[in-house]
Amino acid sequence: MEQDENKIVRAPLARPGIRYLATGLDYITLMGFTEFLYKISHRNSWVVILFSFLWFAYFPLMESYKGQTLWKIAFKFRVIRADGGVANLFDTCIRRIFDIVDFLPIYGLLGILVAMRSSSYQRIGDKMARTIVVKLPQ
Repeated sequence: MEQDENKIVRAPLARPGIRYLATGLDYITLMGFTEFLYKISHRNSWVVILFSFLWFAYFPLMESYKGQTLWKIAFKFRVIRADGGVANLFDTCIRRIFDIVDFLPIYGLLGILVAMRSSSYQRIGDKMARTIVVKLPQ
């Protein structure tokens, strides 16, 4: 991967299947954390509200900060703008808003199919936000 100031010049694209594994693990981590909080809160319903906030805030905040969530770090993936620039909070919020479409009809099937047919492996949220996911060097 080459980097030119705030742009990533060349990096291989992350393939859709492994990207969805990383995202799925992020969701499982969030759900596990939420379940833990739910149990220690004696099953208080505020935890459901917290999970909703975590779902919407976690991905955009993490991806706009360094382009990575916890599992994207583990898999060495980074979200960037399609022009090679750094994805900002607006870009990453657009990606998340379109999760609703990408994860239909069954657990991300539509998003996976769209990404597999895209030359840049972009799911619908990526296309709308003009972002791509790249694989960082080991």
